[in-house]
Amino acid sequence: MIDYSEPYLAAKKLLQDVHDAMLEQDYDGALSAAFHALVEVRMIHVAILDAREQQNALRKQTEALQKRVPATEGAGGTPEPDGASASATQA
Repeated sequence: MIDYSEPYLAAKKLLQDVHDAMLEQDYDGALSAAFHALVEVRMIHVAILDAREQQNALRKQTEALQKRVPATEGAGGTPEPDGASASATQA
């Protein structure tokens, strides 16, 4: 997974730089900081898309496994009421 925190913090600082430059009427500086902030935001966008893609892939794998492995009573580590194993109760 791509880490979004570093570009997020960089974009946050750059947007503050835009604000400060605008207050000082440094329009070239504001434009430069705004452009660099856009680059950082684009990196955040890519990180979000990557996270969503990984989540969707895991979800598809889980669904495929759930279709292949039928749910059985007593599965999941829950002991049988009489202490018998699941295979003994099916016999």
